[in-house]
Amino acid sequence: HFEGSRGSSLLHLHDLNDRFSRCFDSLQEALGQARCRVSVFKLYPCPLASLGDSWHDFLRHQRDKKSRYNLRRSEKQLTTLGAWGFREIDEPEEARRLMPQLERLQEERFQETVHPLLQEESRSFLRQALPKGVGSRVSLSVLELDGVPVSFLIGFRMGEVFVDYAPTFDPALAAL
Repeated sequence: HFEGSRGSSLLHLHDLNDRFSRCFDSLQEALGQARCRVSVFKLYPCPLASLGDSWHDFLRHQRDKKSRYNLRRSEKQLTTLGAWGFREIDEPEEARRLMPQLERLQEERFQETVHPLLQEESRSFLRQALPKGVGSRVSLSVLELDGVPVSFLIGFRMGEVFVDYAPTFDPALAAL
């Protein structure tokens, strides 16, 4: 299939037990033989959360009492830091303008960890693909403190499911 396709493809495989399977290795090997540029990222699994009718319902059903208390405490602490803003980015040029700030936060956050999106080939892909998809297939949101980005969220809608990826946040706010 990939040999005959034109352009780029993204293949998302999940729930594969790669301790006993050579699926990822075989796929990478086969695509390499077909002279396809291949990048394989094994991401940690994220839970599926049903949001319910409201944020309050979600918290009550998905989080225990201690977790809800800690969240409320963190929210109070955050309000003392400055003015918070949340923006949906729907213009490709605005997404391009924010890329250096997203990359800066990634570098600060992942100083001691190898992160797939920090490798130059992945950065190049992200720099090109994200602005092209913003406003149509891709959702990009930014959380700002006094106008400075402190967290990013990239999302894709597939039918009734919204898949999100938080590529980075300001490590100074990790405890909150």
